[in-house]
Amino acid sequence: MGGLSFLPYNKKATAAFFKGKEEEAKREAEKAKKGGKGGKKAAATDAAPKAAAPKAAAPKKEEKK
Repeated sequence: MGGLSFLPYNKKATAAFFKGKEEEAKREAEKAKKGGKGGKKAAATDAAPKAAAPKAAAPKKEEKK
């Protein structure tokens, strides 16, 4: 930590961080209402069914003698 034993509280930086988080949450909520793809939850739910789908077995061909 560069020799610091105490990190001072920075009110402006903290306020800017939480304001950015609120704006990001609003954008994600609007995107979800519009039905647009994206976001963490949509990516996780889309990927799971594809990976879990079983493969169909190919029919076996009869051998001629």
